[in-house]
Amino acid sequence: MQSVIAYWSVFTLTITGIYTCLIVIYWYFWKKIPVVSIKKNDRETFVTVIIVGRNEALNIPFCLRSINLNEYPLNLYEIIFVDDHSEDDSLNILHDMGIPNLRVIELKDHIQPDFQYSFKKMGIEIALQQAKGTLILQTDADTRVGKDWIKDHTFFYEHQRNVFTAAPVFIETERNWLAAFQKLDFLVNMGLTGAGIQSGWHYMANGANMSYQKNAYQTVNLSATKKLASGDDMFLVQELAKKYPGKIRFLKSPGSCVMTKPEPSINDFLKQRIRWASKTGKYKSPSLLITAAFVFLVNLVWLANFFLIFWHPAFLYLFSLVVLMKWVVDYSFIKSISSFYKQKVEPWEFLISGLLYPFYFLIIGFLAIFVRKYSWKGRKIS
Repeated sequence: MQSVIAYWSVFTLTITGIYTCLIVIYWYFWKKIPVVSIKKNDRETFVTVIIVGRNEALNIPFCLRSINLNEYPLNLYEIIFVDDHSEDDSLNILHDMGIPNLRVIELKDHIQPDFQYSFKKMGIEIALQQAKGTLILQTDADTRVGKDWIKDHTFFYEHQRNVFTAAPVFIETERNWLAAFQKLDFLVNMGLTGAGIQSGWHYMANGANMSYQKNAYQTVNLSATKKLASGDDMFLVQELAKKYPGKIRFLKSPGSCVMTKPEPSINDFLKQRIRWASKTGKYKSPSLLITAAFVFLVNLVWLANFFLIFWHPAFLYLFSLVVLMKWVVDYSFIKSISSFYKQKVEPWEFLISGLLYPFYFLIIGFLAIFVRKYSWKGRKIS
């Protein structure tokens, strides 16, 4: 018995120690990302904002108005909204808003069978064929952008000549445990995204807030991932990183963030995360998979030690040590990100998220492996 406990303790502390070091490294590179201070745009970059939306009648007015309130010349940007077979009042709202630089494309008129289930990717490619902009900005229909959003992206592009820029997406605050969990999860993902890009360790992005050169997009081959229902952001940034090393950046500025609503129910939340996780096996980035593996393992030993307490009281000390190490480093990392973007994290939010995350991560991991069919936006995906 004592030898089993000893060997398990060594394994547990090794995994937790590696995880702790990994998060400290991410924290270090997050702090090293230069803060972008917008002064003046030197050039006149024409921008195309692309949005692909389905059944977003309730969100479209807020999204488009936030874009149109941007402090960027109206003659230097256009918005292309691709409607993905909406069954609500989306199209009528789009046509009635009277936004002069908005073009609406109905996806049903441009179906390309090689995309199969990936209607968003199809919509992006169709929009790109008609886009006038040198720089493409992407967001989603359920977001709100800040007044400096376009200016921040274009300034960064003009001074850095990036081929791709990732930028942060955050959850609008709601005082319930599910929204709080999603808020912290997004904060962590944005930190990992920025630090990963800064270090060159791996490349991630969120399609609700990213920009790229139109010409660069057209030089990469994304045909192998066209049939996957999601991943337009991740597969693009990873392919561009291989073709244009050193030309991928993370935009760290308060005005560059985009806000989105949390999923309203556990069912919607799980469907979203299964959809995201289902493409993990298609990533060709060993470093990203290594990070995911250690996150999986530390949460696995967290849970294992919790249940082992009921078998032998010695595991209570081991479990307590794992929790302490993990929570200290996680909180420090999250606090650094939330403080910069003024995203207040309440102690109860961190406590609930810290307790739920090991269960969530393992459940999503297993569901992503075994669940092959799910519904999203009223559409069956398999």
